[in-house]
Amino acid sequence: MLKRIGILLTLLVALVLTRGVQAQPAAPQHSDPVWQASYWNNKTLSGAAALTRTDAAIDFDWGNGSPGTGVNADQFSARWTRYIDVTPGTYRFTATCDDGIRVWINSEQITNDWSD
Repeated sequence: MLKRIGILLTLLVALVLTRGVQAQPAAPQHSDPVWQASYWNNKTLSGAAALTRTDAAIDFDWGNGSPGTGVNADQFSARWTRYIDVTPGTYRFTATCDDGIRVWINSEQITNDWSD
């Protein structure tokens, strides 16, 4: 079974949006250069993470493999977090995952497709 983006993927994206009408676009205040990644050997993101690291992008196809040393090849979960300054507008997020995904933006859950 393919693990595109990881089994039981939890993607936590925090976007800092500039609000209000301004004559000129606001300069970015804070953007993280990479994703902070945490991986657990369970489906509930509970307990201590088995692996933490930074990932430049969330674009993985582990096949039958593991995301990294210390992480099971199956029945694991992952969380990626990052702060990104963006200009106000409409944005489209796409993901392909194996088993489930949840997405939050500014602490608001916008996707909840969690299945097994």
